[in-house]
Amino acid sequence: MNIKLAQFERADFGRLINWIDSLEALHEWAGYRFKFPLTEQQLEEHLAEADRDYSQRQIFRAVDADTKLVVGHIELTHIWPYLSARVARLLVGDSSLRDQGVGPEVLHALLKYGFETYHFDHIDAGIVIDYQDTIRCHEKCGFKHVSTWPSGYKSGQTNISVYWMTLFRSDWEQGLKASAPGTP
Repeated sequence: MNIKLAQFERADFGRLINWIDSLEALHEWAGYRFKFPLTEQQLEEHLAEADRDYSQRQIFRAVDADTKLVVGHIELTHIWPYLSARVARLLVGDSSLRDQGVGPEVLHALLKYGFETYHFDHIDAGIVIDYQDTIRCHEKCGFKHVSTWPSGYKSGQTNISVYWMTLFRSDWEQGLKASAPGTP
């Protein structure tokens, strides 16, 4: 699949709301940032935050460039050009595409965009420790575990542990060289 990123827009709200069809899906996609059921109003507020001048958030839909179908969603947050950013809210929307390698392709497209556009030194990801599929997706793209935050944040009475991962520009570039055609 050839993934391209496009700016997330109001026209994407209905699709995303349909993909987030349970409280568990909402938490896996967005942690505890939104309330279930996901609504257009919540997404409107989230998008408005990204639309501000000097926003530190970019929100994307992931599009299969060959079929033109939207296959997912991903965000880049805490953007500090030439320094760092964070990956957030990675989702492969159509459940039939999950476990087919689409997640790493969506993440790869975001990493390419981030490193080439903002020239980051590194990109981070904080993943709920229970979401092992998401952790493996990041590992496939070169992220390394750097720390675990027991009780990284709290939801109601529940403490949530966060698995912190980082990908440095130098490792990203090395991975690109290693995967280039004709590389021994």
